[in-house]
Amino acid sequence: MIPRATDTVLLSQLVAAPAGRVFSVWQTQYGPGAFDGQVAATVELQPNCRVVQTWRINEFPSDSPDSRLELRFEETARGTLVTLLHTGLPFGQADWYRERWLKFCLLPLQKHFA
Repeated sequence: MIPRATDTVLLSQLVAAPAGRVFSVWQTQYGPGAFDGQVAATVELQPNCRVVQTWRINEFPSDSPDSRLELRFEETARGTLVTLLHTGLPFGQADWYRERWLKFCLLPLQKHFA
């Protein structure tokens, strides 16, 4: 069986707040559920630092495996750098996901602390 080609999205956003606050707000308001109402399964959790989840939406082809979403929260002198790495997306859909992660999650998270 030939592996299915996949896409990847990598985004970073600086948020003007400490990592603990950003992490908490992300988990409760701006995570994958804000994006599409779907529930993600947490694979790894390091509070205030990192979360890894498996994730899919109904638009994934039925034979596609779940994608992997990794978020890192790195405290800097100017706030928290949030880095989102979404791998295993259906091929050809990276731009669609990139736009939605920005529009529905990362930019609202930034504005939340502005």
